[in-house]
Amino acid sequence: MPPELAATQNIALAAEDLAETSERRLTPYDTAVAKALWSLAAKARLTPEMFAAHRKGFGVVCHPMSETGVKAGDLVVDFLGEMYPPWAWQAKQDAIKTVQRIRGMRESGPPEFYNMQLERPPGDAEGFSILFVDAMHHNNYAARLSHSCDPNVEVSLKAIDGKYCINFYAKRDVAPGEELCYNYHSCTDSMKEVEAAFCLCGARRCRASYLAFVGEQGNSHVLKRCHRLVERQAALLAAGDAVVGSIPGEAAIAAMEEVGLKLNRGLLRDAPAWLTHYVAHCALYMKREVAKLPRHILADHRRTIEREMAKSKGGWKPPPFGLVSFFFIYFHMGNLNDVVFYSQGDAEIEAMAVRENRLQSMAICLSRVRYMLGRGPEKLPFAAAPPPMRPLGEREVAEKMFGAHRDSMTSALLQAMAPHAVRLFSFSYGQLD
Repeated sequence: MPPELAATQNIALAAEDLAETSERRLTPYDTAVAKALWSLAAKARLTPEMFAAHRKGFGVVCHPMSETGVKAGDLVVDFLGEMYPPWAWQAKQDAIKTVQRIRGMRESGPPEFYNMQLERPPGDAEGFSILFVDAMHHNNYAARLSHSCDPNVEVSLKAIDGKYCINFYAKRDVAPGEELCYNYHSCTDSMKEVEAAFCLCGARRCRASYLAFVGEQGNSHVLKRCHRLVERQAALLAAGDAVVGSIPGEAAIAAMEEVGLKLNRGLLRDAPAWLTHYVAHCALYMKREVAKLPRHILADHRRTIEREMAKSKGGWKPPPFGLVSFFFIYFHMGNLNDVVFYSQGDAEIEAMAVRENRLQSMAICLSRVRYMLGRGPEKLPFAAAPPPMRPLGEREVAEKMFGAHRDSMTSALLQAMAPHAVRLFSFSYGQLD
């Protein structure tokens, strides 16, 4: 019996055994599970070429009966799914988390990836933007391709007949029976998810996890000095003073164009003046950050190497390729055998990746802002939406600070101190007795 047929028979036997166990529980859910398992077992016996044992769960392989396999550069498949603008995708994820919390459901295991982020490139006439393609329910087999740190398939975004398409192409020749994999290029700010998402690709350069960690503290040297919360709030307040119909300066417009944010196009179409000015401020910051960040990245890598060498007394070796960024210095028995320095170019690439993350976050934020401003109580057109904050006049400041109404700061302080004042008065009165 061929190996693939033996694996198929094992799948069929396992499905039948689980189906019998489920049927004995007599619940509607287990009955439905049993029905699905019986169906899987029947298909596995009738079409052995369609099923194979796989340590990752579901996967896609090149047809074992194919004579030529897949040649390098050949189109493998188009990625299909439901399209969501960022605001709708984020609302869907928030709703799922809310339901899970209400029902007491806990997240278990690593996250599953049935969605893909479709980016409209900065060079497009409408500028940079993002859409989410969800292949959870409506899809083709492209959604079943597994991750590999050394993939044989690459993802390409192409414009065909005026529409963007996500295509999977073979990076190299794929032999019959070989698994089709691509690099997920996924990241998270949760170290728990990184540890749970252990990679099973088996590649020599495996990163050990198919998720990259991008914690909020990573590469934030310039952010902590030049774009802290107080600076962002001040920029938003200043943007609120922008005259209706005004546009940012030439340098700001150039910085926006550099990242694909175009005036009165795409995400900024019909945008109020204050929003355009605030986006221009953020674009200028991103331009400064990408220029200043490489030297901080190089300094961090240098300190990491020095610290590890000091701890290991010269015997330190880098972690597996790709698991974390490192300085590419290899030592053996305390001697420097091979040196390939983490170059200025490498640091600049890492800084550009930081800028890309900032740009993606801005695109998602702008999509949600556009949606929310159109749903305000005033029901004003998007272009006429008021800024979220404005400077107060002298009379307004006095009223807010010392007014008699309950929302003034003085009234709020008195209300907060009232319970303590009563306890203090009772204590003093008891002492006098």
